[in-house]
Amino acid sequence: MPFYCFKCPACGQQEKLHRIMKHSDKPGPECKCGTRTQRDFHAESAKTFTDYPEDWRSTALGVPPSQVAEAQRAAPGVRFDPRTGEVLARNAQERKRAIETIGKPLGIRDLDAYDG
Repeated sequence: MPFYCFKCPACGQQEKLHRIMKHSDKPGPECKCGTRTQRDFHAESAKTFTDYPEDWRSTALGVPPSQVAEAQRAAPGVRFDPRTGEVLARNAQERKRAIETIGKPLGIRDLDAYDG
């Protein structure tokens, strides 16, 4: 699910929301100051994929929460969210390592095209 950036025109507060694509044109949330936020296309296009603003998450590569400990032993260096079982990555290098470690056994061949 993609994320969309919003900025308050009154106070400059920024917010990032995950939304399904069919809701991409819905209005932004109300800011703490009471003003409706506006979509910030500049912030969205300025994102690079070397360091993520927050952990990249993949449910497709994840495991059931009850199996996180076992998955961490089987895939050293790959981080999992203990509450959800999702795979976590801080940057592109961690993401690639997770996909190579877990994705190849799942049959994912084109690692650059994978956007799980």
